[in-house]
Amino acid sequence: MALPLVGSCTSWLKNNVANTTLSPGKGHERSRSGSLKSVGLQRLKAALNKTMQKSSPKSLSTPAQRKSKRETTSAVSIPEDTIEMLESQTLIFTYLTMKMQKNIRRLEDKAERSLLLAHEEKMQLQEKVQQLKRELLLNRREEQLNNLLEKQVESLAPSTAATPQFKANYTTFATALDCTRHQMPIRDIHITGTRQSFLDDVQKHLGSTRALLEATPSSDNDMLDTIKNLEDVVHKTDAELSRSLHQTLDLASKVNKEVSLQSQKLVEENSETEVLRQLYFDGQ
Repeated sequence: MALPLVGSCTSWLKNNVANTTLSPGKGHERSRSGSLKSVGLQRLKAALNKTMQKSSPKSLSTPAQRKSKRETTSAVSIPEDTIEMLESQTLIFTYLTMKMQKNIRRLEDKAERSLLLAHEEKMQLQEKVQQLKRELLLNRREEQLNNLLEKQVESLAPSTAATPQFKANYTTFATALDCTRHQMPIRDIHITGTRQSFLDDVQKHLGSTRALLEATPSSDNDMLDTIKNLEDVVHKTDAELSRSLHQTLDLASKVNKEVSLQSQKLVEENSETEVLRQLYFDGQ
C-alpha cells in the first residue's frame, strides 16, 4: 500500500529537490546518492526494528526462540528496489521535515510581528479612547456651564432691562444732591442782603468819604496823613472783611455739607427702599 505514495513522492522529489541538492554533476551526484543510501539504510533498519517491536505482540517466548528469530530476521535479504524506495522515502521525509521547520519558523516570526502590530494598535486605540473620553467630559462640562449661564441670563433679564432707567434716575438724583450740598447760604451771618450788595454799599460809603476828604482844604499835612492812614485802614479792613467772609462762607458750606450727609444717612437708615424710591424717583 505504500508503493503509490512512494512513487508520487519520488516524482515530487525529482521536480523540487534534485535540481537544488543533486545538480553539481554526475560524479558528485553518485557520491552523494551513495552516502544518502547508506544513511537511509541505517535509519531504515532502526525504524524497522522499532516498528517491529511496537507492532509485534508480546508473547511468552524463551531466549532460544528469540535467538532463532533474530537469526532468521538477519538472514532475510531485502530487495534492492525496496532499499531504493526506502532511501527515497527517507530523503523525502528529511526534506519535508526541514521545509516544515522552516515554514514553522517563518510562521512564528510572522505571528510575532502580527502580535506586536496588534499590541501597538491596541495601545493606540486605548489612547484614542481615553482622549475621546476626556473630550466628552469637557463637552459635557461646557454644556452644563452654558445651561447655567443661560439660566442666569434669563433670571437677570428684568434687571438688565431696568438698568438704563435706574442709571438715569441715579444720575439725576446725584446731580440734585450735589447741587444741594454746594449751595452757599449767605443770610443771617453778619450782613444783610447779598455779598455783592454789601460790597456795593461799602464802595458807596468809601466814595462819599473820599469826596468829603477832597472837599476839605489840602494845606494841612496832618489832615492828609490822617486821610492816608484812614484809607490804608479802610483797605485793610476791606481785605480782612473779604477774607473773613470767604472763610465764613467756606465753613458754612462745609457745615451744610456735613449736615446734609448726616441727614441723608439718617433718612436712608430709617426709611425703606420703597419710600426712598418714591422720594427720589417718583417726582420725575
